[in-house]
Amino acid sequence: MKTNTNRIRSHRSAAHPSPQVKSKRQPAEFKIVRLRECPVRSSFLSDPTELEKFWRLHVETAPHFDPERETLWAFFLDTRGNLKGFQQLSEGTKDTMLFNTADVFRLASLQSAARLIVAHNHPSGDPEPSEADIDATHKLLDASKILQIGLVDHVIIGDARHAPSFTSLNEHGHFLCRNPSRKGRLDSVLYVARNAVNEFMRVSRKADELMSSVRDAQNQLKKAAAAMTAYSKTETAVAS
Repeated sequence: MKTNTNRIRSHRSAAHPSPQVKSKRQPAEFKIVRLRECPVRSSFLSDPTELEKFWRLHVETAPHFDPERETLWAFFLDTRGNLKGFQQLSEGTKDTMLFNTADVFRLASLQSAARLIVAHNHPSGDPEPSEADIDATHKLLDASKILQIGLVDHVIIGDARHAPSFTSLNEHGHFLCRNPSRKGRLDSVLYVARNAVNEFMRVSRKADELMSSVRDAQNQLKKAAAAMTAYSKTETAVAS
């Protein structure tokens, strides 16, 4: 009799299974939200100087930006180097940057970015990279090679009132020399050549601006001399 009872109970359990236990954590649907518009003359980020200008204009003015803490930001680029968007990745302390390498490239994938630039600030105002900054750059470079999302540069932003106001770890050879030391590091030939060309172009632009100012001053002097001559002739005619 007990055996039959057990069989009946087992059949009832099969016909009417117990309700599934509800998990405390349920899957959710997500979406990327646009926070604010950041108008620029050109979205092309060609060098760290352009990135610094963008940082001063749009990152430092963000309502959630804290200049007393190191904050890491990623700037997502398309295949032509145009800025698609940017996002704060992490917020550290006054002298420490905290981040997860996987988070950097996960966000880049969500943005369908072909390349990216990372940048963070030094609240002290000195943009000199620390050993931790260099090690973090190497980790990002290793991940970028595996995930095939190019890391263009890692820029450290300092105080705009002092020169240099930023440091590009790419231009300082840390992308070309795999294990550089902070003291006595050797720059590669490519780094020296590139900096020489950049310096030549900068001086050339300054020279063009100076020559333009000189020509403007010469024109103003010619106009002043012509006015003085006309005045003298008028005075002479009146006196006679």
